[in-house]
Amino acid sequence: MSVPLASCVMVTGGDRKPFVEQSIRLFQRQTYAHRELVIVSDQPLCAWNAGSEAQASVRHVAVPEGLSIGAKRNLGCHFARGELLVMWDDDDWCAADRLATQLAPLLGGSSALSAIGNSPVFELAAWRFWRMDETLFQRMFLANVFSGTLAFAKQLWKHGRRFPDTSLGEDAGFLAAALQSGATLAPISGEGRFAYVRHGGNTWSFRCGEHQDASLWHASSPTLPEEDCGFYQAMRDRAHELERESHPSVPARWTGRASIAGDPCEARWTGRASIA
Repeated sequence: MSVPLASCVMVTGGDRKPFVEQSIRLFQRQTYAHRELVIVSDQPLCAWNAGSEAQASVRHVAVPEGLSIGAKRNLGCHFARGELLVMWDDDDWCAADRLATQLAPLLGGSSALSAIGNSPVFELAAWRFWRMDETLFQRMFLANVFSGTLAFAKQLWKHGRRFPDTSLGEDAGFLAAALQSGATLAPISGEGRFAYVRHGGNTWSFRCGEHQDASLWHASSPTLPEEDCGFYQAMRDRAHELERESHPSVPARWTGRASIAGDPCEARWTGRASIA
């Protein structure tokens, strides 16, 4: 291939099967050809069905229950085969050109990291789109980007950058450490390319249209592709149910350090990880 392999790392857990299946479909649409999807989860990959063609480029890292999101992200980075790593959340929407656009600054050598900037927020239960004022977005999101969309060279992770062992703000912690070490960040426009989906089961809990300052939330009117509307309409009925479902848990305290194939990671757990 003329372009390096890009590994999209998706961490998930619990009963999020519909979102995982949709995220696999979004991954399969990407125009960046040389890619793989590494799913880190305590659920079996065979429980998901996105078609045989999709499964060919999907790999599963099976982990015990109870790992933090940060620990799962580190394991995904470790097992990824690609030279480039992209954080790929299981519940957000993205267009087919997201990967190609986000990787361009890395391939061109102009930046060490890239991430999606201020973009529409899709409140699923109410079927409303919001736009945060730039002032509010800067307050809520480090470096004015959605850190859950980070892309970077695997070498950056290999050279000591790790996601903190927590299930909230672990992506921002990684980004902060990288920026403090002198790494450069390229913000990518999310217009028509990305939507941050709020569905009641998000790890970070806040109320759209009200959080911090209601005057800094503005109604927006982007449209979803017709091929995705059916999925989100079906999930809309489950949005309130998701609020009552458990999120991936943060371990109270893990002892010791885990080593996978001789490479120490920040993941702390008492079992073993396996890859399919």
